[in-house]
Amino acid sequence: MDLHINWFVVLFFIISIILYLISNYYSLQKDVLDSNIEHFDNENKLTTNEKLMKKGIQITYLNANDAIDVFKESDQYMQNMNQPNLNSRKCQTLSDLYDKYMSGLDDITDKEKEIVNIFLLDLINEVERYDMNMSRYIIYWLKRISFAKGKQWLESGMPHTLGNVIIMDSNWFINPRKTTLIHELTHIHQRNFFYEFEDLYFLLGYMYYPKLIKGLEPYYQLNRNNPDGSSVFWLWHYPNSPISTYQEIAINNDTNNNDYYWIGAVFKSANPISVTDVNYIALKLTRSYDGSFYFIQSPPIALEQFKQYNDYMGIKDNNYPLMKLLQNIWNGIY
Repeated sequence: MDLHINWFVVLFFIISIILYLISNYYSLQKDVLDSNIEHFDNENKLTTNEKLMKKGIQITYLNANDAIDVFKESDQYMQNMNQPNLNSRKCQTLSDLYDKYMSGLDDITDKEKEIVNIFLLDLINEVERYDMNMSRYIIYWLKRISFAKGKQWLESGMPHTLGNVIIMDSNWFINPRKTTLIHELTHIHQRNFFYEFEDLYFLLGYMYYPKLIKGLEPYYQLNRNNPDGSSVFWLWHYPNSPISTYQEIAINNDTNNNDYYWIGAVFKSANPISVTDVNYIALKLTRSYDGSFYFIQSPPIALEQFKQYNDYMGIKDNNYPLMKLLQNIWNGIY
């Protein structure tokens, strides 16, 4: 009789422990669920600014009056405005252009700020899931830039950068575009840490040649001034040793890797109707025995038909290797 009672006590004790553990497990699960619901509710109560602040980001939006400080008559961008560039912007003198640009910006509305904030949060959360290097890169530069909104006529509505300010077209604040943002962030990076880009340029086949090339005078005169970078001293040739992380593009048998080209956006006339009235071209250069370059009058190559360049750079309608630069940046610079 005593033995049966002992077994009953033991069994009752074991069942009690099991019930206690089960009860605690479900209680803990409920606490976790409640905590998650509370966290979710708290997150939903945060404004988009507060959500960005949790990631260490404070987005700076400039109103029209504050943003006009980016236009400086003494800047190289302004000083390089020759007559064809002024004509393309419907101005006769540099003073005319400066005065015109003083009214070239609009205020960013609260609704537009909210649209961009949501876009940035979604972009960062999306990128974090598959590429932390790229996410850190985007966050790093968002902390250091400001946004301004350009009028439709400013640079023909093309987004561009001045200093650490990204001037976006008005439509971008309604329908933000990922590639446009990354493109302009990269220009800010390029301006602040140009030495990091020099290595990439050389690896991609570019050569800095700080001399005016005889025969290119008409093209220099008609070259479009670009606020994101105005140097005309870069030449390109197909790299003899493509970067190992890139897929090597087959080179045609008739391609000479020692051929060098000057590439630019050149106005179609001395009196262009707009900033976009250009031809994107490549000019094949001749190199003398002493290493200097000159241009013999030969037909320009339309950049869209320059297959060797486009295949290697992975681009279709621009005149610099942004996509490959971005691949390098995302793979570990930041």
